[in-house]
Amino acid sequence: DERREREKARIRAQGWVLKPSDLEVLGLSRIPTSREEIRDAHRRRIFEVHPDRGGSQEDAARVNAARDRLMERLA
Repeated sequence: DERREREKARIRAQGWVLKPSDLEVLGLSRIPTSREEIRDAHRRRIFEVHPDRGGSQEDAARVNAARDRLMERLA
């Protein structure tokens, strides 16, 4: 939709180098402004997909990688 395209354009304009799905993987609708925001989103999402809770290792790895890329960007 148009709102999603505007957000993607804003992300590109700010120089974010992300896989397109990093925000979606963590359930974020906008670029995080703090490490705490990323941490909280990661905790919510990893709780859902962790292998000990019936999720898969692949999904958990995807969530962790998205977190790492976002954290690196804010560093």
